[in-house]
Amino acid sequence: MKALQESPTPQNLHPQESLRRLWQMDSCFKCPLLSLCLTPTEQRQLLKKARIVWKGKTPFQIHEILVSCSDDENNLSRKIDSYLQHKFKKRTESIRRLDQEGFLQHWKVCFSSGQFLDVLWAAAARGDLSPEVRQEIFGDIHMAMHQTAADHAKTRQSLDDLRRQLDAKERKIEGLKQRVSDLLLKNKLLSEELIAREAKLSALIKEIDGLRLELERQQGQSESELARENLRLKEVLVLKETRVQEVRQESERLKQTVEALTRSLEKQKQLQMRLKTELASAVRIMKGVGQCDPDCPAFDLCRKRILVVGGISRMESLYRRFIEDRGGIFDYHDGYMNNGSRRLEHRVRRADIVLCPVNCNSHAACSLVKNLAKKHNKPVHMLPSFSLSAIFQVLRDAAGGTNSNPVPPGSAN
Repeated sequence: MKALQESPTPQNLHPQESLRRLWQMDSCFKCPLLSLCLTPTEQRQLLKKARIVWKGKTPFQIHEILVSCSDDENNLSRKIDSYLQHKFKKRTESIRRLDQEGFLQHWKVCFSSGQFLDVLWAAAARGDLSPEVRQEIFGDIHMAMHQTAADHAKTRQSLDDLRRQLDAKERKIEGLKQRVSDLLLKNKLLSEELIAREAKLSALIKEIDGLRLELERQQGQSESELARENLRLKEVLVLKETRVQEVRQESERLKQTVEALTRSLEKQKQLQMRLKTELASAVRIMKGVGQCDPDCPAFDLCRKRILVVGGISRMESLYRRFIEDRGGIFDYHDGYMNNGSRRLEHRVRRADIVLCPVNCNSHAACSLVKNLAKKHNKPVHMLPSFSLSAIFQVLRDAAGGTNSNPVPPGSAN
């Protein structure tokens, strides 16, 4: 702490009347003071007033200019000092009148709440604080900067993971779009083929009608000729009717194929819409990463075991990251009851909170979840959808003590 010892209190300074100027302050305070107590806009305005070119410079280069000028009295250091006094002097008057013990206690309270800029400037401007008090204040700021850098790196890593997941979702949606386009094209071709076959069927029916007319016309001919011609026409008629039946059967099969493709197309459209909705929800959640603080009710799930029953299995990794990043323990059951209920009951018995999206589970599965939660006295929340936003709402309400339509333990079905 050599920097703390090299800045003695200026002569004739009294903490209640006079203040250290910027160039008289301890060197260790100048860096955090100039970076935290001046916004980037204020920094650029001060450089502009001192006629120093700042355009094209990075924030770090601007910070270096401000810190380097603070070592002695000059045009820029006087402007910075005057601006800081104008900004903090009046509102820190009562703080600067505290004795060292009271000042240090006030610093601890303000630093823990994050509202410490006024006290930081007052500590740098006071000339009567002991090296121990200044060292403790500097240590708090120094370690907080390290922690901020670590938190920033962790947040960036989480954002990168979410971006990769979003890219995968978008690629999947593009694949679904291509599949829908292929189905539309196939449906169009089959529809055109059906129209052509119906036209052919109509032509065959007209030809049969013509043959019948011809048969009636030949009735005036001799009996033997009529018999031979009649036999021939009957054979032709049988062949034509057989062909008509084949064409009708083929048309019916085509109609069934078109109907099946139409139903498949509708299902694909519904799946695409659901994926788009979930993608939008994931984007909103991603934008919120790093914005939750310890005052948020859902900040820490306190190692609670959260069981999600059903939902979309492909989103299991998103459910897991969302819950575990908030201090919870994630457990999952796909909602299928083909292998019996024992595996589900085991998970319900271990869980602290059970979440069950009703739009992705059968009525029987939902009823079984309620009965098992009642049997083992576990709170269960029947969610309207499988989205992350629905899960976030329930966990936030549960952490904040509000009711999000849970099925309380022991309630009726």
